[in-house]
Amino acid sequence: MSHVTIFDPMRDGGSHRKISDVNPVVAKALNGDKSDNIVGYKGIGPVKSEKLASSLALLDDFVDINDRRKYFKNTLLIDMSLHPKLMVSCAYVQKKLAKKPEIDKDKMLEAVEENRITGMRTDINRLFFALDSVVKKEYPCEE
Repeated sequence: MSHVTIFDPMRDGGSHRKISDVNPVVAKALNGDKSDNIVGYKGIGPVKSEKLASSLALLDDFVDINDRRKYFKNTLLIDMSLHPKLMVSCAYVQKKLAKKPEIDKDKMLEAVEENRITGMRTDINRLFFALDSVVKKEYPCEE
């Protein structure tokens, strides 16, 4: 766990608060978020989710026992970097860094179907149509 704190002048007339070093997406996928209609795991609150998120072994054991699909669905709903429209930006950055984009369409479609996320199949197909033309222009010699 992190021992980093930041000073927050707006909080309690000025106080320090701890900064967590766990991935907030993982913690939120476990804990859930009522305002975003993301259903977390029963009995998991902020403390337990942070503990599970801080250890890959604990997290893996937990999701094996308690519905791994729910975890992946929540992660997809929370982590906007996995959204197809934003992946175009990632591909652009990778292209500018001279790195061929590595995005697996089949895995994305499988995750969308498996987790019953509506409306993303079309976005993914549009994304890959656009990416195919970019990759072919930028990397014509690669198969």
